[in-house]
Amino acid sequence: AHPSLPLLSMPIRTLTMFHGPQPANYHPRSLHRSAFIHMMPETHIAHPSLANVDELKALKDPLVLDVRDPEEVEKCKGGEPIAGSINLPLNVDGAPQSTYLTSASELSAKLESAGLSNLDKERPVVTHCSRGGRGSKAAALLQQLGFVNAVNGGSADRIRAARGG
Repeated sequence: AHPSLPLLSMPIRTLTMFHGPQPANYHPRSLHRSAFIHMMPETHIAHPSLANVDELKALKDPLVLDVRDPEEVEKCKGGEPIAGSINLPLNVDGAPQSTYLTSASELSAKLESAGLSNLDKERPVVTHCSRGGRGSKAAALLQQLGFVNAVNGGSADRIRAARGG
């Protein structure tokens, strides 16, 4: 398998989109659409796993970024909003990450429009969504932007339970 494509389960050397030869068994419909999303160069970043309870407890004055869409916050998917958290939806124009992956530059623009462009990049940042998928992507993008203490908390309920509040 091509070393830059670790997320694919079938051995594919290179695809046409990278101007290389197609494998003998390649057929455009043989790959799930998400495989193409994961082949985009900007998405080749490790996504942080969920921070464990001890890691979440140990964080000093973390900024909590709720990356759920407004409707999810309203319906409390993943729990009631955490007091003091900032809702910064990761999805761009409501498009789910399965159809459009938010880039680091788009997240940076969202931070700027929320008045968070001058955040201390050493400050702990805990991201969350309803279950942890977008929270993981958001933490990875923040790390790409230089936030060295960005972690994925999973959901609001999980963070609340871990931090005792």
